[in-house]
Amino acid sequence: MIKMVLCDIDGTLKPINRSRVTRRVVDAVHRLHDLGILFVPTTGRSENTIRGIFYDDELCTQTCILTNGKRVYLNGELVYSHSLDCAALERTLSLLRKTPGGALVVYPSEGDNGEDFTGVLCSDEAAEALSARMSEHVLPCDELPGNDIYTGVLCLLKTPLDQILEVRDGIAAQVPEFVFARGDDRFFDILPQGVSKASGFELLLERTGIALDEAVFFGDSENDLAMVNAVPNSVAVANAMPPCAEAARWHIGDCADDAVALALEQIADAAERGETPAFMCA
Repeated sequence: MIKMVLCDIDGTLKPINRSRVTRRVVDAVHRLHDLGILFVPTTGRSENTIRGIFYDDELCTQTCILTNGKRVYLNGELVYSHSLDCAALERTLSLLRKTPGGALVVYPSEGDNGEDFTGVLCSDEAAEALSARMSEHVLPCDELPGNDIYTGVLCLLKTPLDQILEVRDGIAAQVPEFVFARGDDRFFDILPQGVSKASGFELLLERTGIALDEAVFFGDSENDLAMVNAVPNSVAVANAMPPCAEAARWHIGDCADDAVALALEQIADAAERGETPAFMCA
C-alpha cells in the first residue's frame, strides 16, 4: 500500500506558467490525508512561495522537501536545513560575469515572507525576462545578500541551447562544491554536493518508518532524477524531459491535463479498496 506520495510542483503538479495548482489537487490531498497517506511537495521552491500555490492550505504543505532538499519539514517542524556555501556562490558569480546573459537568482533568506527573488547580475531587461519566466518579481542587484541563502538558480539567458550544457559543465568544473541541475531550458538549480530531493526523502523515510516501496514520486525534469532513481515507484508526466521519462517506472498524462490529480485520486481509491493504483497497473 502507498503510504507516502511525493510530488514535484512546477511542470508536474502544475504547468510552469500557472501560479497555483487546481482545486482538484487540493481535494485529492485532503482525501490522502484522511486515509493516513502522507503528501509531500518535493520542489526547488522555498517557504516564500509554496504556500500560495496550494491556496494557503496548511494541510498541503505541512510535510515537504523544499529548495531541492536543503529544507525539510515534517508535520510542520523544520527537521533539516543546509544553506549554500557563500564562497562558492561568489566564485559562481565571478564566472557568470564573463558569461553573456548569465544571471544568478537567489532568495536572500528563507525567513523573509516576501515573494521577490533577488536577481544578481541582472540588467533591467534580464530582470523583466526572468520575472516573466519564473512567475515572480525579480529585483536586479549587483552583489549577494549578506545572510544565509538556501535557494539559488543559475540562468543562462543568451547561450545557444545546443551549447548550454557545455557552458553549465564548464562552470560546474570550477565550482565543485555545487551541482547545477537543469530544471528548465535555461535554468539550473544550485545544490550542494550530497544534498538533493533524494537526501530529503531518505530523511523522511527514517523519521516516519515508511518503507521504500510504500512511497511514490511524481516528477518531470533533470532535478528530479535523483528521486526517480531513489524511489522504485517513480512516475513521469507526459511532458517530462527525456532523461526523467526514460528513468521513470510508470508514466501518466500531461501536467496541463491535471494528470497527477487523477493519479492522486487513484491512489486514494486503491487505498480504500486494498488494491493497486490504476496507473501502476498499466
